[in-house]
Amino acid sequence: MKVIFIALFFFFSVHTSTAQDFIPLENSSFPDNIEDIIELDNGNFIYLQTYQEENDFEKLQELLIATDSIFTTVKLVDENFQPIAEFPIKTNEIFETLTGVDIFQTDNGFLISGYAFAPTIFNIYRKAFLVELDHDLNEIRRNIFAHAGNIVWITNPIINQDGNIVYIGVYNQITGPVSFLAEYSLDGEPLNLVEFFTSFADNFVQLPDGSYNVYDLGNKLRHLPADWSELSGGIPFEFGESFFSNDSPVLLADGGWLHAGRDIHSDTDTQDDYYVSQAVIVRPDSTAEIIYQNRPTDDIPVLPGINATDVIDTNHIYFSSVYGNCSSYPNHSKDCLNYVSIHSIQINGSENWTRYFGFDAAYHSIKLLATKDKGVLLLVYRYSEADNLEDEGDMYFIKLDKEGNVDLPVNTEEEELPFVLRQFLVYPNPARDLLRYTFGGNNISTPMIRIFDSAGKLLLTDEINDKATDISALVPGYYFYEILDKGKRVQTGKLVKE
Repeated sequence: MKVIFIALFFFFSVHTSTAQDFIPLENSSFPDNIEDIIELDNGNFIYLQTYQEENDFEKLQELLIATDSIFTTVKLVDENFQPIAEFPIKTNEIFETLTGVDIFQTDNGFLISGYAFAPTIFNIYRKAFLVELDHDLNEIRRNIFAHAGNIVWITNPIINQDGNIVYIGVYNQITGPVSFLAEYSLDGEPLNLVEFFTSFADNFVQLPDGSYNVYDLGNKLRHLPADWSELSGGIPFEFGESFFSNDSPVLLADGGWLHAGRDIHSDTDTQDDYYVSQAVIVRPDSTAEIIYQNRPTDDIPVLPGINATDVIDTNHIYFSSVYGNCSSYPNHSKDCLNYVSIHSIQINGSENWTRYFGFDAAYHSIKLLATKDKGVLLLVYRYSEADNLEDEGDMYFIKLDKEGNVDLPVNTEEEELPFVLRQFLVYPNPARDLLRYTFGGNNISTPMIRIFDSAGKLLLTDEINDKATDISALVPGYYFYEILDKGKRVQTGKLVKE
């Protein structure tokens, strides 16, 4: 029976064009993350590997001692993710962290932006830092700076048209937290500052004329002139009841900006509220256009949301969503299962393709990068109780071409774990009574599932437009399935009936 099982599995798997493996990117003895990654003109990649901040000061000190106060490492790899060079950013203080967040290319090489944090029981404040590296990752200079001593957060930096760096952040005042937008020279000199006393600034972009549009959490678009003279009161825009953006906005060529995240909508029949994943374009005149929405199926307890977005051109807009009732990375629920979707759409909202993976572990998509060949690179964190005995998950990457086909670089580790990327997500697996489906893409029209026993005998055929199949009549055991669309096999897999 074992030989038949393996032979049949091979028969089905070789016809599955999307079945591939993820490849381990980083494995460390402490929780780590990939904060940023960019593709260079020569096809190489440069990325920032950082450790996760610990609220437990004793654990954080243990980490800094173990890593010799190296909290961030800059890594340069080739197109196959084989290492070329790396630069560990070592701090000057034994218990200070330098968390790299963003990478910028310069004429001299690279500029690494992030924040410095020297946590104690009495100190929760941060400063900004910049480390300039040459093309071979040798350090040229570094600066640590802040315009105030009570900054609790800084994020979403850009290098503006004057060659200065602009941050959005929050600091504590006597009256409570206040958000701000601040411009510094690359030497750390404060140049401009605006504060938001009546709302919280969430994201911003610089427009072609040098001015800024700032999006605040009150669903207002606020304008700041290039000379930073006066922040406008804000123009409200509406595209939902409570939109929340999980990623930095992407500035489009026409001056609009693409927001992606989640929103709350109300069902007109039941009046019940529900969440949707949503992508929105906000124009310079504050008009807004929803170009994508996805409401998950009712049987999955989820809080959906697009958590990573990137654009290579108007025909190739990429984003990823995480669905499932798992805790946020890295503080995941040990026994949680969820899934991730990757989407390719056009600026008019039409969908190029959608792919899914998951329901075999806890997942969190970390970063998504639209590549110069119009494909996409996804970095994802995975935790499985069966595979991760030391309560520390693994980081992986997967590369897809512009058609949604897997196009992986060469393996960087000896170990390979089977993560299958599919056009249809089939769950739960193992299943008892009902088999459910999630799928997307404009090219899906008449999907059908066929279920076989281990000897290859056809037992069940069902159209899956209703996204559920009753398998209660099947006896417990192992089965195989295939999904056809327009008469062609598009996916195969294994199924366990409990």
